[in-house]
Amino acid sequence: MAENSIISDSEREKIWAGRGVARNKSVLSTWLAELARLIWALNCAGCNLQDTDICGNCIATIHHENYPILTAQDDMLAVSRTFYQGAARNIILKFKDHKRLDLEPFITGEMQKLTKKLVQENHSTLATYDKIAIVPAPSSRKNISKRGHWPTQKLSTSVYLAVKDAFPEAQIRHIALLKNSAKAKKQVKIQGADREANKKGNVQLAKLKYHQHKKFLTTSHEPTSDATVNSDNVLFILVDDIFTTGATIKGCKTMLDTLGDTKFAITFAKTESNE
Repeated sequence: MAENSIISDSEREKIWAGRGVARNKSVLSTWLAELARLIWALNCAGCNLQDTDICGNCIATIHHENYPILTAQDDMLAVSRTFYQGAARNIILKFKDHKRLDLEPFITGEMQKLTKKLVQENHSTLATYDKIAIVPAPSSRKNISKRGHWPTQKLSTSVYLAVKDAFPEAQIRHIALLKNSAKAKKQVKIQGADREANKKGNVQLAKLKYHQHKKFLTTSHEPTSDATVNSDNVLFILVDDIFTTGATIKGCKTMLDTLGDTKFAITFAKTESNE
């Protein structure tokens, strides 16, 4: 590869190897967006203040006084960094849908802080598991291709690193274990109880990922000699960008509970209507 090449030879091969027009458009649009940011100054993603990626005022509004925001759902605890409104809404949407990749360090940094808070306040529960899997909420290939990246996987990577740092002796894995079925509709176009009905049965195991990690995921559910350690059970921690009605989280939990224990979910933001 040439020393000053913008993309690697392997990446170039993937782009031109006939993977489809949509894939090539996604890579090209991401590249052009990054090039534009090198030429033109950025505005605040929260309020459009010039010459800054996120201004101090917007950061202050995201650092909610009731942090972390807690939501109990069945036997699972969901924690969120802030409410999905104002600056927080603008920032997460620009990161997700407008390829503002310069926002990634801030958002993933906030997710790591949130995870550390979760670990601190629930250490006794987490410490009883020898195996912990961090699982991102699924996204369709179409959405990933359209956006040029998978935002939730980036958020879950930051959660994985924080959990791994907190429990260095445990087996910690980051697994994209779930996928949406082909018949699933976009949640953003559905309201209220219909969101849960749409997700019911539409979240599936990603079979390839399951078989890659089958030994890790397989549990006997038999008691161990040490009553304080669930050495045969996997603890799942779900990660998503936004908690709206909880339908996505519930659909994911239903599937993961067939393999282990889903005790926690972590999201960057949640809608106030579910407080």
